Amino acid sequence: MRPMLWLIVIGSAACSRPAATAPTPAGPDAAERELAEANVAWIEGRTAELCACADLACFERIANDMNAWFPEHFGEARLDATQSGRLRDVREQVKSCQAAVAARVQADIDRPSDAALVEMKAIEDAMCACADVACVKRVSEEFEALGTKYADIKATESQIKQASVIVGRITECATRAAGSP
Repeated sequence: MRPMLWLIVIGSAACSRPAATAPTPAGPDAAERELAEANVAWIEGRTAELCACADLACFERIANDMNAWFPEHFGEARLDATQSGRLRDVREQVKSCQAAVAARVQADIDRPSDAALVEMKAIEDAMCACADVACVKRVSEEFEALGTKYADIKATESQIKQASVIVGRITECATRAAGSP
């Protein structure tokens, strides 16, 4: 996954320290603290959403929203020490979530049940293109071979429902084509 601008900004804000020779500025005033608190709370909320993502599309959508938000809002108010600490925690949380989403995405790619659904869809397309019994027989043999190939895979409930719809369509198309003269 591509690096995210807002992680860099969070890291910079959370880890920045004034130069040793610079005078220590006064802490943020009440209005700045309130604005900074709202910004940190927003970041924490979006991070929770980000970490709940089950797929890459969700993760990227939220990350893009955060990237768009940062230039407009970051730096509006100085953070106090507690807020800076919370942003450091968020940065570590995002790194962990990013790795977890990447692992889930890879697991989805590697899951044979997804490949089986793709192949079943191809069989459905082939069966629905059949115009005679010989074609139905040939495609039915391919479907049986597919069943043997994926006999030992485990599918999710959602995948089982998708497969059932595909099998229903294969049956309809086979019946139609077999009934043709």
